[in-house]
Parts: sequence; C-alpha cells; structure tokens
Amino acid sequence: MMEPHVKEGEGGLRDFHEVFWIAKVLDDVEDYRYFVDKKIILEEEYIELVRAYDFILKIRNQMHLICNKKCDVLVFSLQGEVAKKLGYALPNDDEEALRASVEQMMKLYYLNAKSINTITKRILKNLTETHDFEIHTPVDAVFSRTATELDVFNAEKFEKDVSNVVRAFKYYKEYELDFSSQLEYLIRKNEKKLKNNLTEDTKKLVREIFLDVKNLAKTIRKMQEFYVIDELIPEFGYQRCHFQYDAYHKYTTDAHAIKAVEMLESLKKQDTPQRKSMYELYKDIERKDLLIWAIFLHDIGKGHKTDHSVLGSKMAIDILTRFGYSKRDAKIVSDLVLYHLEMAKISQRRNIHDPKVLDEFIKIVKNKEFLKMLTVLTWCDANAVGPNAWNEWKNSLLWELYYKAYAILDKGISAKELHKRQIEEKKRKALALLKTEFSEKEAKNLLERVSDYYISSTPLDDILKHMKLEYRLLKTGEPQFLFEKNSSIGFSEIVMAVKDVENPLLAFTGILSNMQVNILSIYSYTRKDDTILINAHVSTATLDAIDESKFQKFLNMFNEYRNGKLTVKDLRKKRQTIFKSASLPPPTFVKVDNKMSDSYTIFDISAKDRIGLLFDIIHVFSKFDLYVHIAKVTTQGERARDSFYVRTKDKTKINEEKLIEKVKKELLKVIKPKEKEIA
Repeated sequence: MMEPHVKEGEGGLRDFHEVFWIAKVLDDVEDYRYFVDKKIILEEEYIELVRAYDFILKIRNQMHLICNKKCDVLVFSLQGEVAKKLGYALPNDDEEALRASVEQMMKLYYLNAKSINTITKRILKNLTETHDFEIHTPVDAVFSRTATELDVFNAEKFEKDVSNVVRAFKYYKEYELDFSSQLEYLIRKNEKKLKNNLTEDTKKLVREIFLDVKNLAKTIRKMQEFYVIDELIPEFGYQRCHFQYDAYHKYTTDAHAIKAVEMLESLKKQDTPQRKSMYELYKDIERKDLLIWAIFLHDIGKGHKTDHSVLGSKMAIDILTRFGYSKRDAKIVSDLVLYHLEMAKISQRRNIHDPKVLDEFIKIVKNKEFLKMLTVLTWCDANAVGPNAWNEWKNSLLWELYYKAYAILDKGISAKELHKRQIEEKKRKALALLKTEFSEKEAKNLLERVSDYYISSTPLDDILKHMKLEYRLLKTGEPQFLFEKNSSIGFSEIVMAVKDVENPLLAFTGILSNMQVNILSIYSYTRKDDTILINAHVSTATLDAIDESKFQKFLNMFNEYRNGKLTVKDLRKKRQTIFKSASLPPPTFVKVDNKMSDSYTIFDISAKDRIGLLFDIIHVFSKFDLYVHIAKVTTQGERARDSFYVRTKDKTKINEEKLIEKVKKELLKVIKPKEKEIA
C-alpha cells in the first residue's frame, strides 16, 4: 500500500521483533545469525535482513522527529519531508525533483519491507512447523507431496537440474500446496542459477504456468517472494516495489500487475453483474494465455522516464520470444501492452459517438478477437488500481465503446456509414416515441431542432424526457428543470432547459460548486433555435446522491442569477474555497487535441481534484468567448482527468495558435493554485 504502517504493517518493525521473540522463547537464540548456522536462511539473507531493519528504523525515527510525537503511518504528506531529512531530496527541490526523490526513497522502503516480510515468514515457519510422520506421495523423480506440503526426495537431485526451481512453482500452482522448509531453502540457494540459463525445459514450464489463470496470481507472488520471477523476467524484477507518488495508484507497480492477474481470475466467480458480463466475453477469447501475458506485462515499461506503453510493448516482444512463443503471438501481446490505456482514454475522455473517433479506434483493434482481449485487459487493469477507482459509470462507457466497435467490425463498414444508418433508425424510433406524447407536427418540430450528435448519444427514454422539458420551455418561456435522485448508484441527475439566459453552463457549474456539490459528468446541447439543454450527474463530496433540499437551493440561486441578483463574480467570491495541498499534487497539465474532432478543439486537463474545479475551467473558456459542448469528467483518486470539447461562438474549432496558448496559460493558473490562494 502507498501509505504503509512502518511498525505494524507487512514487513514493518514488528515482523522483525516478533520472530526473534518467538525464537528466543523456543530456542533461546542470541541473535539472527543463529538462523544462518541452522541453515534456515542464507548468509546473504541475514545481511539483507539486518540492513532492511536498519533502514526501516531510520525512516521511523525521522517520522517521530518531524511529528514530535509517536507517528507510525508514512502518509503522503510525510513522505516528502522524510525524503528531505534523509538526503534523498534537497530542501528547495521543485515538484518534479521531489516526486522523483520520494519515489526513490519509497522504492527502497518497500524493497526492505519485503525483505523483512519474506525472510521472517520463512524463519517463523521453520520454527513452528511440526515434524510428525507424514505419508509422502511421489510427484515425479525429484518431488514428493504430503497432505499439506510440497517437498523433495533428495536435495542433490534437485540441484542437478536448474529447471527444478521453476518446476516447484508449477506444482505449487497445480496442487495448491505450500513448500516445505527444505524446499524453500533449496529454491533460495539455487534461484540465481536461472539467470542467463534458460533451458528448453524451463521455457516450457513457464509457458505451462502462464497457460491458464487458475492460481496464477498466487503463484507469481510466490515466485516473486523467492526472486525467481526476477531472474526469469529481469524487466519485472526492475518493477519490484516501484512506487508511484500519487493517491490514485494504491499499490506498487509490481503488486498492481499481479493484482490485475488476480482480477482476471476473479471473473469466474460471476458474483457481480460486471464480472458476469466480462466473464462471458473472456470465455469467447481463443488465446487466453496471450491475454494473461498482456495483463501481467501491461505496465512493464514503467519507471524508465519514457512512455511506458511504447517501451513496454518492445519489452513484451523480447519476453515472449525468450520463452519460445512465435513472433505472431509476441506481436499480439506487444500490441495489447501498447494500447492498454486506449479504451479507458477513449471511453472516458473522448466523444465515442463521433465516427472519426471510432474509425481511429478500429485502426488499433483491427479484429474482434483483439477487441475482446483489449476490453478484458482494460477492466482488469482499472479494477486492480485500488478501491473506488472503477465504477458503474466507467464500466458502462467501456461497454458502450466495445459494442460500437464490435458492430463496425462485424458489419465490415466504416463508422461513418454505420453511424448514418443508426441515426436514421434512431430518428424513426424517437419520432414514434414522441408521437405518444405530442402531435405528429409537434414531434417533428421538436426533433428537427436537435443535432445528430444528440440523437446518437442520448437514450430514447432520455430524449422523451428532454423534449417534454423543452416543449414546456417553448410554451412558457420559463426555464424548466428535472431532478432525479439515484441513491443506489451514488448520484443525482439535474436537467435544465433554458433560453435567453447568459452563459447558463457557467452559472450552472458555478452554483453547484458554490453549494459544494461534486459534478461527475455534464453535457450541454445548443439547439438550432438557441435553446440550451444541460444534463449533469452530481453527488456530494463523499459520492452520495444529493437530496431534494439541495436541488431546491440550486433552483433558488439560479433564479437569483437569472434576475440579476447573483452574478458569476458573486459566486466566485461567496465560494471562498481554500486550496491546501496535504501532499505533493498530482501531475498538472493542459494538452490540446485539434485533430480528433472535425468540429471541436479538445482540451485535456490533469489537476488535483476539488469541488469547483469544473466551474473555474469553464469560467476561463467563457472569458475568451469559447463554449463547452461536452465535459468528460474522470476522477482518479485525488486527480481530475477531464476533457472539454470547445468551440468558438461562431461554432468553429479554435484554429488560432496564439489564442490556444493564451487559454492554456489561463487554465494552468486556475488548476494549479498556490497554497492559501482562493481557487
């Protein structure tokens, strides 16, 4: 975990103490060297253990001194201070240098904690195991098994063939039996022989281990515990305890990769609707072993200060060919690693109803088999990040992209042609639905006002709901609102239809941020008659649905805004949101994509998430007479990863580079406020 308990957590000081205390009671040992003499651990492991204990003590001492009291949880806000005290960072380091220093220190922390954890567990097992008579059943000429353990008949036979080190893990996966103390000692003694010594037997054993996902995550963890996976795949060894200094990733890179494999195995439970539907997709995949490799290796390129997807794809080819897979198989895994972020990015931050977006995506996936594999990989990756990183909203977006892409591949036509057919069909259905509420003439008039994008992106039930609102607006001239509370999925929906109101989207987001309401997603549609419909999903700061009283307050404030009693300036003054960074903020940037859409300029923004951020961003656009059509809002822990589809008041893309640079500069000012500055 990213904020470890240095005393009571796994690999903490208490692990070191307790094992020694137990040994003292059982055998009256003097110090840890006793375990070397008894051939329980190697000499090098003794040195590793003592150094690790010394390192953790230094960390804890600095934590106490900084806090001036007992302090045992190394939280994000402490990590930078400890790094400075221990000399990993300089007092005046900028954010980038401090981030790198903290990541270096924390990687060392986890390496040392892992050493304490694994070595003391083996000592404890040796101390406490009983030696009652057990029946040994032969597994092969070298290995035997009892009811509880895997063991060896003869240590000399085991050591003659280095492939026996890997074979032990094949049997561990197959029989789900732990290793005897003797076998553990032999593995640690011989695992280094695997380096640069891959026999054909060893390659075959690795392929067999990765052939299916049953017990695979548990087996990889065991292989890592004994450094066997590091020797077989040095690229993964480099990822051991790689720390990412942000609040989104809850695990180190290596732990995340194994967790992703575990998520794949969990699909078979089918205990949730998400798992059930994803398992049905997984069952249809022909080469499950290649998907397993892709899931395990998807982040293999991290930690090298370059695009980890590009580097990882190259590494994947080397790794797969190393173990005897064909060039074709290696290329499939490589491409999955290269594009493992694409489905999340496109579904969460791009307009998936735009044929151009879909056509570009189809160029990546090429065929239905690859699409299925990439969809499952995306789900496993996202669900292995940490609690609450994935939700029903993101899941529905992923499936929507999958079904759209599958339909294009299945019919063998372009996204543009399929889009055209689907629009025509949906318009017929929408007209028929509207005619149940309105006359044919009224229904046609209502539909003629809206864009094809709105038709394609909006469910039929919602189209009817929206048209009822807009019909009342056109009849009365008064703004119309709809509120629905969805407690079961943690958000409420607010829909607003207005006309002749200045910058309603800015007012809408400003009022909600003033009320400390969290905006999860928001769409703004401008009709051909200049009616504006805004549809938003909102929640409390703790991701619960807001109630009717909050909505009534929103209505009151909007009426004040409409009547001139409340201005945007008032909203910014009244909010008084103080930004205080408890830890180093996540990566902050503004990127512009002027190619993906023919009609909009897309601004991709990464910043520390906070209530009011969306309002501040839209306020910047409004200052330049730019209008947001779609805001794709994604939260990754404390990090907001939002995309905005923007165009000018003349309904064109922003083609002036100087204007783009000015907007970027202003956006950076509001997304990266200084401490104590009013955001």
